[in-house]
Amino acid sequence: SITLTYLALSHAKFKDISIQRSLGHSLNDTIISCMYGGQECFPHDFVWSFDVVFGNCFTFNSGRSQTGEKVPIKTMTQNGRYDALKLEL
Repeated sequence: SITLTYLALSHAKFKDISIQRSLGHSLNDTIISCMYGGQECFPHDFVWSFDVVFGNCFTFNSGRSQTGEKVPIKTMTQNGRYDALKLEL
């Protein structure tokens, strides 16, 4: 069954993470729009990880690029709902 296949693959240690990544949704397929601090944000602002329970996970503003390089953390100048992270999924 699909569920058993998913569980077996999610617990396996793959050298090629593309198999794990393909088991769930991608950000390009999921995010319709993204705003943070009044500026548009993009899929490259998120870092992918894989969780055996939740599948594909994405962290926004982690301080790392998708390749693991250190990048500046985005900041806001004001607080409140208008400058918060806004995702349309």
